[in-house]
Parts: sequence; C-alpha cells; structure tokens
Amino acid sequence: MCFAVLLSSTMADHPPNQEEVLRLFELHNRVTAHNRVLTQQKDALIEGQALAGERHLVAVSGHGTLVKEEAGGTSSHTLTAGETSDSPSNEASVGGGKAQMRREMPITAEAGSIPSRSEDTLEAFSLASSSLGHKLAAENLTNHPPTLSAEEAKDRLKQDGIVDVYNAADDQSKQIKLEEETIECMMDTPVWECMEKHGSYGVRRLYTGAVEDLEKLNYYRKDWMGHTEVQNKKLFEVTWPGTHDSGAYGFDSAVLDTPAGGKATVKGAITQNLDTYTQLSIGVRALDVQVAVAREDGKLYSANGFLMTALMNILTDVASFLETHHKEMIFLSMRKADVWNGIELEDIQPLKDEESDPNKIPGESVHKSVQAILGEHLATYKTLNTLPAGESAENPRISKALEAGIRVFYFWEGQQVLCIDKASCETTPGWERGTLGEPLAFGPGMVYGARTNLHKGTEQETYIEPGCIHTSLGSTVSSNPFQLLMNIKKHANSLMDAAKKTPPKCFPQGADAPALHTPALLYEADVWPSPFSQSEGAYRSVYQDVSEIYTRGESATLKSEAERVNYLTLNWLLRKNWQPLFTKLNVISMDYVAPINVHRVIEANQNQQDCGYAIHCKETGSCWAQTLLDEESNSCKDEENVLAFLKWHADGEPWPLWVWILFAALLGFPIKVCVTSTCCYSFGYRFFPTCCLADGCGIVWWKRPKKAKEPQEPLLEEPVQETMEGETTEAVEDNSNDDNNNEENNTADF
Repeated sequence: MCFAVLLSSTMADHPPNQEEVLRLFELHNRVTAHNRVLTQQKDALIEGQALAGERHLVAVSGHGTLVKEEAGGTSSHTLTAGETSDSPSNEASVGGGKAQMRREMPITAEAGSIPSRSEDTLEAFSLASSSLGHKLAAENLTNHPPTLSAEEAKDRLKQDGIVDVYNAADDQSKQIKLEEETIECMMDTPVWECMEKHGSYGVRRLYTGAVEDLEKLNYYRKDWMGHTEVQNKKLFEVTWPGTHDSGAYGFDSAVLDTPAGGKATVKGAITQNLDTYTQLSIGVRALDVQVAVAREDGKLYSANGFLMTALMNILTDVASFLETHHKEMIFLSMRKADVWNGIELEDIQPLKDEESDPNKIPGESVHKSVQAILGEHLATYKTLNTLPAGESAENPRISKALEAGIRVFYFWEGQQVLCIDKASCETTPGWERGTLGEPLAFGPGMVYGARTNLHKGTEQETYIEPGCIHTSLGSTVSSNPFQLLMNIKKHANSLMDAAKKTPPKCFPQGADAPALHTPALLYEADVWPSPFSQSEGAYRSVYQDVSEIYTRGESATLKSEAERVNYLTLNWLLRKNWQPLFTKLNVISMDYVAPINVHRVIEANQNQQDCGYAIHCKETGSCWAQTLLDEESNSCKDEENVLAFLKWHADGEPWPLWVWILFAALLGFPIKVCVTSTCCYSFGYRFFPTCCLADGCGIVWWKRPKKAKEPQEPLLEEPVQETMEGETTEAVEDNSNDDNNNEENNTADF
C-alpha cells in the first residue's frame, strides 16, 4: 500500500471505497469461519503473539520494560542488578526515567483460563500458559541481538517530533509489511491487542494532545451556539457534540484508597483527557455522567468502573462555563453507574432504594444536587411554562429558551427531568409514579398525547411530554472500530426503525417513532469502543498496571482504541459533504473526544460552508487534523498552508530554515569579529577596531604604539684617584641618551 503521510480533505471528497472494505471484511470472516471457536478461546486467554526474537518495551505505571519473546517461551532481560528472582519488577533507566520489568505471557495460548483476582493475575496467568504451545507470527523484522542492556534500551527509544518511537521499521518495505499485518489483525481483533502484537504501523489515530496545545491549534469553540443559525434552531434540530462518560477524566483523591477507588491505568476506566470545563470550551455541549455513591460518606461521584470525580465538581464546571458564555446551552444526561470493575451493587444501592421508595422519585438525590447548582438554568415544567405564547415547551427554539433563562436540559436514565422531587412532581401535569422499582423519574413511557388525561391540578393545565433518549448501543456496540463505524452509519440511515425494534424504557413498546427532529425521541450515536467484550475483560486482568506497550513504532496506550475510532469517525462519518447523514442524529457521543470531530458537528449546526478538513499522519500512525473553514472570513483556507502547519506541529515545532539562517548570520558576525580581533591583537594590533576613517567608513585595526624606554638615573661620580705616577683618573661617565626616535604607526586594514 502507498505511504500517504499527508492526507487531505480531497480524500473526503473522494472517500475510500467502503464497499471494497465491506467485501474484504466479509471475505475475511468467511475464510476464518472454521477457526471461530479457536479464536474465541484465544480471546479468553489474550494472545501474546509476536515476531520471533521480538522485544516489547512496556510502560508499567508510567515506567517501561524490555521483554524478549522467543519461540520456546518468554524471557525478561534484567535491566539492573539488585532484584531477586521472585521480585515482581526490576527498575532501569529508559529514556531518562525509570523502567520496570514485568513478566510477559507466552507468544500464543491455545487453552486455559485467566485468574479473576487481580493480585494473582500475572503469576497465575504465566503459570497457566507456560506449558502451552507457541505459534510464530511471521518473519523476524527486528534483527536485534538476543539481549539489550539498559543503555541500549535507552538508545532505542527515539523522539519523532512530539511522539516517541521504539523499534522503528528500517525501510519502506518493512513498514508496508507491518501495516498489512496490523490491518489484517484489526479486522476482527481490538486495536489495543493488535498494537501489542504488531506495533502501531497501519493504525492511524487522531492524536490526543496536551491541554496547552488547544489554544495553539485553534481548537477552542466556546461560543458557537451564539451563531444566528443555531439560535434559530429548535432543541430537536440541533446535533449536540458530546462526550461519553464525561466525568471519567480523573480520580478524586478522597476515593483513591477506597474499595471502589480505581487506578488510572485500568483499561477502560479513563475515557476523557479533558475536564468538564475544557470539554465545554472546545465545543462539547452534551455531557454523559454515570453516578455512584461513596460508601464512606454518601457523597455522589461520577463513575466508570470506579468512583471517579465528585459530581459537585462537574456541576460546578458547568455552572462556571454558563456564567461566562451567555448564549450556550448544555444537554446533561445522567444515570446509575454500571456495575463492573470496582463498582459493585452496594455503590448504587442508595439510588436503587429511591426507585422503590413511594415517597421519592427515582434519582431524587441526584436531581436535588443538580438543582442546587444549576437550578436557575434547568428546563423544568415550571421554567418551560414561562416561554412566550406559541413557543413549543417540548421543542423550543434555542433563542427563546435562552430568553426564558433556560440553559440546561437535564435527563435521568434517558428521560427528561421536568420535576425535581415527589412534592413538585405531584403537581406537574402528566407525571405518573409508575411501578415501584422502575428507574424513570417521570413515569413509564407513553404514546405521545396520552399524558394529557393524567390531570394533577384543578386549573387549566399545560401538558409537556418529556424528551426520551434512544441510544445506539442496541444496534451498534462493538469493540472493533471498523464494525462500530459501519454499524453507526447503518444506524443513522434507519433511526426510526431502530427505535421501533429496540425502544428505550422511556418510549412505549410497539409505538411508531415520531419523525426525525420532533418530540419526543432524541437519537444518540454512541461512537466509542465497547469495554465489555471478553477480550477487553481479559486485557484488564492481565494488564491491570500497564499504561503503555511499545512493540514497533509508537506505543499502544489506554487511548489507542478511542483514537482509532475518532480517526474513522472523522473520515467515515463526519467527512466532507456527509452533513445530511450525521445531522440526522441528535447527539454524537465520543471517548477522548477529538476537537476536529466536534468542529465538524459545529459547522454543520451553523450551516457553514463545508470546506472539509486537512489531516497529517506520521508513518507510525498518529494524526492531526484541522478544519479548513476560516471562522473570521467564513471562507475556506488554503489546504497546503494548513497541512504545513500541522506537520510543523507534529514535528515538534522546529524553527523554519530562514530563522536558522538569520540566527547563524547574527551569531556568526560577532564571532568572526571576536576571532579576528584576537588574532590581530596577537600580532601587535589594537583589540578593538575603528569604524570611522578620514576617507570613509570601514573596520580598521590600528597597530599598537610601542612603549618608550624609561630614562636611566645618572651614575654617581667616582672620586679622583692618584696613580703611582701622580696622574689622576676620572670615572668615565656614560651620558648616553635614550633613543627617543618616534616610530611611525603602521595600520592594518581588514
């Protein structure tokens, strides 16, 4: 395949032949059908397949390790002395930091089981699989010696711009073979596993950069809803760019040491790299939060397999953002946390108890917390009734909702919350408690218009049907990015059929779905890889303390799968001229959200000119993308200029050639003058030159004048002495004069 490092939006105009991809995908499945049972067994065990003699550099809890895998088994090279044979890790210096050694699994395990307890995982898994056969993957492309010293390991990790590369391919031929190996693997295997086996070549991903890069890359979109086109849209007509598990960006220090407190290295726990306020700043407007209760103090936390961030912090971020951006609105969806990893039934039991309490409504404690911080902005029955006459309370225009002070549309378990507690709900027209134990705060789903008969007051009443979110999980969930995106596109083309086949709890069974962009169904596309597959669960057990694995090229990290999905989302779903498809959706929810994907949705909401985007990728897989729309002039940027900027950023922002030339000239001139002055001084000329001459300007070193000889003191006269003959002699006085001849100054012109 061709190495196209610089991609562009022309690719979006003429997208890859996806029918060919589908054909190859189906062909691959048919060819491997007879091995399906064997594949499932391998998924349960986690294959450690690698090339013979290949080494992996594994970062454990932010560190690294070198592991040598051979046909007969697995051996780890001890990088430093002083560790015992039964010690779980050895430390070494890799790339300037510390590295930990860990025992690695064999190349391929054909059968066996994975221990369930985390403390026994590494040792038990190694013992369970050590006696099994091994399967060589392919030709050895590394050509490395059998062992590497600590110094050699340090030298092998090289910096390629803003990414680190290990065991890089030596030439294009090897790069192509590595790409094809990885692409074939990704047909039916999770990205993280393929990168662990084959490296990063062929795995294009939208790079998750640092927060400080957001301003540099012009990724902030803090006030996009103030655009006239958006202000005139109705609630159900907006496609809300969103994040999945928006609160799963870090751990509160108060819960790290609790039974439900997690580790950032656990695969699938962290789903975002930006806090809530920053997510909103890049343009995200739909937040998704799982909620659990701390056993120690009863406080509410966001959760995703573990207790994560305090719910109060998330809500405060939302309130702070709305306080400074007056035309923005938030789509806030919350639900009880899923029971998995460190989250047990006990962590959500208080929320389940509310569902069975006749004196409360489901989620009441959460509703009150939301009201305490966002109360003045919530779209409740009371505030929606203040909309101007003739404005739909169920589907208001954004501008009219803002005029009424409505800034947050809040949902619990997929159903819009129109009343906060049992007392307020009893006076809300259309509310019905429903069966105890059910999770819906406003009662069971009903056919549109049926609630008008549920009178709760004595005066004339206005009936408001609560919105209902239909997620795509039932028809799109997958841990394979290829399959996920194909499912999403198919789902977007048949939303109403999907709602009828798999209706959410807040929508009645068998009822016809309403037309798109009308109450009461909101369609959400869950564009994120599932963490619940058998293979994913096995990886969490084996690699519970692993954050990075270097095989070839860039490392496989906890973000790699989401970054791969984001890349395919941009090029398969959000590409140029595909706005009619993805704007059918009401919410697009993503992990490790890529700003360019958010911007594509924003531009569609604003009915902007579709200029497309530019994208630059390294051979090792990381990609950077930027919209071609110039917001200020509402025109399209020159694609070559944007590509050059992205490449410059990806390469570590090196100085351009003209800067180096100017710097060399400015630095070289004083160095030349200094060297010349030193040489001239050593030959008898003055150190500092003169620039001004009688007949013009130049640089002249004058010869230093010689010092005059100091006059000698006269000698004392000697006394006259008589000789034997009576003669007298006098001391001869030397009255030689000093030579005061003036020497002519010579000059040297350089």
